[in-house]
Amino acid sequence: MNNSFRYGLMVCFTLMMAGCAKSSILDNHREYSLIDSQQSPIYSKGMSTCSKTFNTADYYTDPEAYQELLNWHLQSPEAHKPSCQNNIGWLYYVIERDYQKARGWFSLAAKEMDLNASFNLALSYDQLAQNNDDYSKAFVLYWLVANEGHKFAQNNLAQLYMRGDGIMRNFERANYWLNKSATNGYSLAFVHLGNLYEKGYGVAQDYQQAANYYEKAAELEDHIGELRLALLYLNGLGVEKNESVAKELLRSSAARGNSSASFHLSLLSG
Repeated sequence: MNNSFRYGLMVCFTLMMAGCAKSSILDNHREYSLIDSQQSPIYSKGMSTCSKTFNTADYYTDPEAYQELLNWHLQSPEAHKPSCQNNIGWLYYVIERDYQKARGWFSLAAKEMDLNASFNLALSYDQLAQNNDDYSKAFVLYWLVANEGHKFAQNNLAQLYMRGDGIMRNFERANYWLNKSATNGYSLAFVHLGNLYEKGYGVAQDYQQAANYYEKAAELEDHIGELRLALLYLNGLGVEKNESVAKELLRSSAARGNSSASFHLSLLSG
């Protein structure tokens, strides 16, 4: 972790206290068909943090069990460590949905340069944005963490550029950060790259290139990549039209929980 990241965090938190300046948003009156999908908040795992394996869904409707889980983290000998503080924030954010407390814990860990906590803090401003200042805060944090090689932050930073939230819309910069994220092996970055080429956003429309990116995402077992590639096969765009291959991809995507894939499969089966 370099000094520039520490300095960047100091600047970022100063801006948050003062209120980030609003960015000008490019409005070119064009409708964009973007894939709205992001990495969920990250629960840090490893030997050096308080972490355990559990099924999140089990705690949504069982307050007593959740309180036991929260206390286990709060009373952990590792609770002073940033990675554990991030996990406590994760519990408040994902299960209890007390976003103010979550941000408090994320901020505590982020000030100690924990990348996952910094990402989670950025994600909270992004997902819960009430105004452009919140998006600006998300942008600064994503940018700092993305420059440290964090593949999820790189992908989400690209999405801010694509949406024009907190920064002027810029598909070239989105492409740049998506390529960084994809190089780091994030399947969703391949999906977004495929969408840029399929729609011709910031690049010349190229269905074959789109199919290549969707295929790479599908190889990483990404259900969205499988769905998008299947649709190209159904329509013969960038690939030779092949309904059997499309159905195989749709079945795989549906099996991973993609409802849109199930819908398209039902249309083909009917």
